Amino acid sequence: DVLCSRKPSVGFTEAELSAHLEQKRIEITAALEQVYETQVMALREEVASMELKQSVEESRFSAEVSSLRANLSTATAALVDCKASCDDQNIEINALAAANMKANEEIDSMSTEIFS
Repeated sequence: DVLCSRKPSVGFTEAELSAHLEQKRIEITAALEQVYETQVMALREEVASMELKQSVEESRFSAEVSSLRANLSTATAALVDCKASCDDQNIEINALAAANMKANEEIDSMSTEIFS
């Protein structure tokens, strides 16, 4: 470096100082651009990683929701079947109760005939 190799007592021309400052500006700009590009690349990689994680989570969540919906559908169908079975059993119970009442009426009628 021309400026660093000279003794401090030696003066510099305006052109030398201007050239030196321009060179330093170019070096600093290049270094800053490199840092900027490195940070931008790191941020892009981080964003891509986060987007991938989010996509995986959304897929997992969607699969869980689908599974829960399927389970709910199965449980609902089982409940409908159970209700239908209960309804059938209630019809049978009502028929048996009616038959029992009729039998009791016949027994009462026979008892009345026997004891009259």
